[in-house]
Amino acid sequence: MNNNGNQTDELFPMPLSSMEMLHLFDSSDEFPNEIFGRLRFRGKLDREAAIEAVQLTIKRQLILRVKIDQSKKQFNWRLDDSDDPPIVFQDIAETTIPPLDLNLGFPWRVIFRTGDDETEIWFQAAHALFDGLGAIQLITNWSNFYHQQISQGLQSSKKPKRLHRLDYALLTKRNCLGLLRRSYLINLWKQPIGLLGALKFINRRPAQAFSETSARPWNNETQPCVVSRWIDAGTTLGLNDQAKNLSVRLNSIFVGQLMKTLETFASQNPDRDSEWIRVVHPMSFRTMADRKMPACNRTTIVQIDRRKDDFDNEWFFKLLDREIAVIHNWELCKLFLLAIRAMSMFPRMMKRSVDSDKCRGTAVYANLGEPMGRLGFPVENEELKIGDLNLKDFDFVGPVRSKTPVNFSIQKHLTRYRISLHFDARLLDRAQADQLMDCYQTSLTQFANFPQLDEA
Repeated sequence: MNNNGNQTDELFPMPLSSMEMLHLFDSSDEFPNEIFGRLRFRGKLDREAAIEAVQLTIKRQLILRVKIDQSKKQFNWRLDDSDDPPIVFQDIAETTIPPLDLNLGFPWRVIFRTGDDETEIWFQAAHALFDGLGAIQLITNWSNFYHQQISQGLQSSKKPKRLHRLDYALLTKRNCLGLLRRSYLINLWKQPIGLLGALKFINRRPAQAFSETSARPWNNETQPCVVSRWIDAGTTLGLNDQAKNLSVRLNSIFVGQLMKTLETFASQNPDRDSEWIRVVHPMSFRTMADRKMPACNRTTIVQIDRRKDDFDNEWFFKLLDREIAVIHNWELCKLFLLAIRAMSMFPRMMKRSVDSDKCRGTAVYANLGEPMGRLGFPVENEELKIGDLNLKDFDFVGPVRSKTPVNFSIQKHLTRYRISLHFDARLLDRAQADQLMDCYQTSLTQFANFPQLDEA
């Protein structure tokens, strides 16, 4: 644990980074810009241990003690120890998660839902506070502390990995792009190539997979709407084999098959007005130098476009894999952050940009790595044992936006993969969301079972 009061005095009030300002402006009553984590367990939660684990997480993650201060026409994070932490207890049958009030309360909340022998935990946070990896850091810290509380004094209890020390001072560098690092400078001459690519995205209008003609009113009592699927161990092995045969990364297969699935649904949209399927892909720019950085927002956004004809190209997956690799290796993802930083100097311009009614993408897709599988918890029948709870499944999802009603995330867990979908219930009902997920899951299963693929 790390709780350095001297660092605290020096850090706050702390200005919002340009990306944090973008996420703050890009939030409204109709489209709250919030991220969620849901954990579902077998077993009944120990209430006192759960509360203590939250308190310990707050002591470790300094950012959980802040609120947004918008006084003097500036946006700052300020420490606030006057209020109790936003912990809510509900019955397991409850479904309502109200939006956060960033003007008054903390920009996060944890909700514990308990039944006779089942527990559901929701972690909710403003996207201005965390990116997906930052939110996962909060969730895994809580899990570690809860396990410690329950297993104290039990000789046979396996202890999870010890949490590493955090350096709060690194929070001041969360907006640092490393433009003077050698890794960036050696690719500086390539940045105009990325700029030309960015201009293409500006001039293209992405296709919408679902019609807005019969959109239903917003209903907070149904939010967030999440459906999910497991990719079983056998299919996972098959997908890994296909990736090796094609000499591409598995992530490129997930993206490619998702684009094909979205094309299937977009082709059924009578209001479709574009041939381009666009996947908005958050991409972390954390480095080894950030390993002691507390949870925060350190992710950029890239866009990937393809048309139906591209899917029939025998080089489809290699070209897709190469594009993602070039964006990452050449650090082209920082172009978006540079544009946002310039725009942040003119807040009204930034606000007008996010208020635009243009479609940003057909879908959002995030690969969150292996958030829960390498924490050192005991494993029982493919389920982690966290204290007195057995983790059945989990879902980490980002927000839905106007005209971008589906947000996918994928996470590796032990020998399987977990696909989660947050969908906009105004444009899709539960049956349509299940159909979309079934179609995507089936496409991956069929791809894994192809006799052999080779684009070499």
